[in-house]
Amino acid sequence: MKTNERKTKKAMLFGGLLLGSLLVVAALIGAMTGMATGAQGPAGATSEFTYFPIIHTEPTPTPTNTPTPTPTATTPPFHYFDDFTDPGSGWPIVDNTHVSNDCFKWFYEDENYKVDICDDRTDVKVSPLVPLPTGDYTLEVDAHFRYDGGWWTSYGIMFDAKDDPDPNNSDLGDYYMLWILWQGSGEHLWKILKDVPGAQQDVTPWQPLPASVYNYGTGGLDWNNWRIERTSTHIRVFVNDHQIGNISEPRPTTNNQILFGLYASTYETNVMQAGYDNVLVDYLNGASQPWLGTPQPYYEVGDGMELDALLPRDGR
Repeated sequence: MKTNERKTKKAMLFGGLLLGSLLVVAALIGAMTGMATGAQGPAGATSEFTYFPIIHTEPTPTPTNTPTPTPTATTPPFHYFDDFTDPGSGWPIVDNTHVSNDCFKWFYEDENYKVDICDDRTDVKVSPLVPLPTGDYTLEVDAHFRYDGGWWTSYGIMFDAKDDPDPNNSDLGDYYMLWILWQGSGEHLWKILKDVPGAQQDVTPWQPLPASVYNYGTGGLDWNNWRIERTSTHIRVFVNDHQIGNISEPRPTTNNQILFGLYASTYETNVMQAGYDNVLVDYLNGASQPWLGTPQPYYEVGDGMELDALLPRDGR
């Protein structure tokens, strides 16, 4: 009898547990149905639910080394330019100061190109042997005297100078030159000179440089910007953007006169110092074709100029 009672109690307990489980499941299903349908809760209130976002993460990419692209080489926007910041840019470096006759030196200093002459009646010429444009061109140079007191000392800018095809002959012959002469601290002169085989000829007479266009500064040592505009028929001369000359002179076309350079000289004094900067050569119309060759430093020294005949006299 006791056994049957225990069995009956176990059956009742099991049934109660089963019924409770079914009620819990039913409650969960009802709750889920309410979430899906927005069922009304007690007293007609709408059930509120908290939604949690689904977060999806991508794996961190493995970094890769992207090669730096090689920069594209650019060509200069002009035919030729030198500001002398590079002492190996292609102008001669020569020291001849240990020689009593023809004593001079050309050198780079303070990002300028300079010349010192320490002998009288000496003229020196230099060039990187860069060819001028074949069409109309402009040649610009900043220049100044560096010594106050060198009477009839001078510097010059050479153009249309000969590139002699014979290696036994010197270059820079048969040239034209813008020639600037020291008369005194406040009096400098200029003219255009033409070199022909065996002699030099005046293209213009000596002309004054008024302070209204020319920078004298203290002791006549200030910088000036010179510009030569060369066409097939004319030579135009500018100083500090002021036109001071317009000369009718055909450009040589058959004598290989394609070079430019710099010049300096003394007369009856053995001290001359000048400086040059910002040498620019370009096509006059702006249609530049850059020269991409290698400069060849070249210099000459001597007393080949007939200075006695070329320097100012009465009437200049």
